Amino acid sequence: TNEQKLEWAFKLYDKDGDRRISRAELKVVIASIYLMMGKQYADDAHRAQTVESKVDAIFNAMDLDRDGFLSPEEFTEGVAHDTKMLSVLQEGV
Repeated sequence: TNEQKLEWAFKLYDKDGDRRISRAELKVVIASIYLMMGKQYADDAHRAQTVESKVDAIFNAMDLDRDGFLSPEEFTEGVAHDTKMLSVLQEGV
């Protein structure tokens, strides 16, 4: 089901299992995925800036209480109700 997929995706990003996704956790996952996909960048600084931009976009859209973390509810609501955000996450995945 879609709910199960969202739960799985949340756990993928929640590296320490504390039931919230930090900016640092999201950066690590997205950067790792970019490396695995073989994305080409002019240099490491450009790759870091691209990852930072993705993380900013996700947090600006999903971190409703602006506490610097994504709760399971914020994550689920953000992805389920915003197809553009789903695309951003899928590109990161």
